[in-house]
Amino acid sequence: MEEAKKIVDLDTIPLDKVVTIEMPTAVYIRINRIIHNMVANKTAEEITDLFKKVGEGIQETDEEFNLYTLIYIQLLIEDKCDKDNLKSKVSFDVDKNEFVNITKNPPAPQSQSQPE
Repeated sequence: MEEAKKIVDLDTIPLDKVVTIEMPTAVYIRINRIIHNMVANKTAEEITDLFKKVGEGIQETDEEFNLYTLIYIQLLIEDKCDKDNLKSKVSFDVDKNEFVNITKNPPAPQSQSQPE
């Protein structure tokens, strides 16, 4: 007896379309974290080799394909931030592994009124 085929309808986005979205910068930070996690257990040489391959457009492994995709998304976000003048400069002390000369947001003003 022949098994019945199950067919489901799926929504797809054609490859020739361009999607415009707005997203919080927290998504960019999450992408950065994913990339850092992908290379966290690699040696400096392995990281350099992987990024060199991806920079040359090589996507022969799942890892290269995934990293290329994430970096491509990062670059799209950075390009848009440049165009919209959303970037700011910060300094990072590599030896101390910390940001320097960062002005922190002042605390929110507190109401001076007293509750009744």
